[in-house]
Amino acid sequence: NTGRSSAADLVALLIDTGFRLSEAIRMEWRQADVDPQTGDVEWVRILKDNKADYPRSVPTTARVKALLKARREARPEGERRVFHDLTVDAAQWAWECVRTNQKMTDDPEFVLHCCRHTFASRLAMSGATLPEIKELGGWKTLAMVMRYAHLCPDSKANAIKRMEARSALKVG
Repeated sequence: NTGRSSAADLVALLIDTGFRLSEAIRMEWRQADVDPQTGDVEWVRILKDNKADYPRSVPTTARVKALLKARREARPEGERRVFHDLTVDAAQWAWECVRTNQKMTDDPEFVLHCCRHTFASRLAMSGATLPEIKELGGWKTLAMVMRYAHLCPDSKANAIKRMEARSALKVG
């Protein structure tokens, strides 16, 4: 036992990859592309049997690399699934426990699936294009991406600043 919380690892993975809960729960180690020198998982492949019904590959963040490395080192012999100790129901129960503990139960829309929205919004705020967000998240249409990639007001102002910096028009 590494003392790691599977539910906490799952939430971090969902936020940093945009995976659907079912994709993460079903994820197997064979889907991970491991760097032979570092042992880090560089990419995770989502197979075609997902909701969008097409495969995609998602690069990993440093946080996901670290949690996958720790989970791989602590996995039981022969275990194929990354989150072998969680089911969809168990993950949702853990989420509800956190919501209750943090007194966040008054918002019925604050569900585990919100991690997917967070992923898309963070990508949008960091300057990712809608087609990039669509491919990384595995959405079928740009219209669906727009439902997920919410922007904060600062990101709109930053977009204008980036445009100004790139055009660098000189007056006079």
